[in-house]
Amino acid sequence: MMGIVGVSNDIFGRLWLENLTPERFYGDISNKDLIGIYSGCAKVAIFINLGIQAYRYAADPFFFSIQDKKDTARYLSESFTWFVAVGLLALVAIQCNIGLIVDIFLRKPEFRLGLNAIFLLLLANFFFGVYYNLSFWYKFSDKTFWGTLISVFGLFLNAGFNFILVPKYGMTGSAFALLICYVGMCGFSWFKSREVFVVEWTYQKVFTMLFFALFLCFISQVWQPEATVLKLAWGMFLPSILLAQIVYLQRTIIFKKLKIDGSS
Repeated sequence: MMGIVGVSNDIFGRLWLENLTPERFYGDISNKDLIGIYSGCAKVAIFINLGIQAYRYAADPFFFSIQDKKDTARYLSESFTWFVAVGLLALVAIQCNIGLIVDIFLRKPEFRLGLNAIFLLLLANFFFGVYYNLSFWYKFSDKTFWGTLISVFGLFLNAGFNFILVPKYGMTGSAFALLICYVGMCGFSWFKSREVFVVEWTYQKVFTMLFFALFLCFISQVWQPEATVLKLAWGMFLPSILLAQIVYLQRTIIFKKLKIDGSS
């Protein structure tokens, strides 16, 4: 059931896009062509999805092997913080180089109509990974029916906001509806988990990295150099700033792992 609902969030969003977008919303491009453009834009977000899948393959067996130990909640919190750090680094790296990526992978000029949707889809997929990290509580407590309820809740959110946003904003509205869906699922899961499996999440670090990453993405859209070499340098510089912040926030753990004295 959870799998069906999860796939429906993706498939129905594209069907609603065709049926809810006003005719000639994008000029001469038909609504059927919008599905192809939107699907092509969604492929850019697959880089984050691949990372999430790799993380799941490693995290599932590890956390289920230690679910009865007293340090499980601490490991979940630390793992989640690193997931957020790496996920946001990937988000910023892709978004800051989105023009070059679109030129390489999506060469037709029509795909540039979905540039705003690409950022929202990247962010939506990132929050899907956040939801995965927040879902261990119902797996550990054998209350997986909550996973189905949360997925259905997300589907209704997706459907409702598609009906509201797509007629006004087209592909951007559909991507934003998916983002709201996953953020809502994260909120639902987090709120319910506090009653079952308490984890002391590192809220300050997570939100600091999130807001700084969004700020860097905004900066990358406000100004982009014209020359290709400068674009590449700019696209490497902005993610490097986020990487420096991550190292600073996680310096205690990093120094401990590397056995470096960080007292100074």
